[in-house]
Amino acid sequence: MKFRLVDLLRSWLLSGLSLVARCGFLLALVTGFTAQPISAAEPTNSVLHFDGNGSYLELPPHSLDGYKAITVEAWVRPERLGFNTRFFEFGTQKDRLVASWDGSYNVHVDSGGVIKWGFFNHFLSRNENNGWIHLAVVSDGNSFIGYLNGSLILQRRFETPFKPSGDGKKYYFGKATFGGEIEDFCGQMDEIRIWDKVLSADEIKEGLARRLPWGTTHLVALLNSDTNRLK
Repeated sequence: MKFRLVDLLRSWLLSGLSLVARCGFLLALVTGFTAQPISAAEPTNSVLHFDGNGSYLELPPHSLDGYKAITVEAWVRPERLGFNTRFFEFGTQKDRLVASWDGSYNVHVDSGGVIKWGFFNHFLSRNENNGWIHLAVVSDGNSFIGYLNGSLILQRRFETPFKPSGDGKKYYFGKATFGGEIEDFCGQMDEIRIWDKVLSADEIKEGLARRLPWGTTHLVALLNSDTNRLK
């Protein structure tokens, strides 16, 4: 069963999480849900569809302020990757944390106009298990680390500290926070989790095949077919 919203702007407040939909945002709900472990080929039965034309997921401003470190993870299924397409962008220009695609997958931090990049040049999203992949980004204010399906793929350290989740003004999944010619994400996301700590490689791998309940220690945001919560 699918619900389609065309040329309509609508916001839902989901226990503190603001889901912003524009111009054809699709929320696909598949009947017969059972709580099976997630794999790359078997996401949960309720996923977020991004149409690549203005649809995105937004968290309330400043909801991640004060955390000394964060880990952002999600199951992602890109259908089209364009110019600097965003997995997520936290913060605004000159003070932000970004994960995106532009020929390759990359994570970068912009702090005071100084940008540090980390690239994974062999990232082919649709070659793995029907297109579903798991991405995780760890940011601790001194460095960032990127994981693909639980394996480390990029890492970069800063000489000077930065804000782990940007300036707090905006938190977007699937869209850049400042517009321009950057193409919106077209595809699906599921089991979006944000933690207020650095997750180790082992912790990320252990979480790949598990559904985690709201209330899990250090879990500050959770969006899946069961729960839409923000601490």
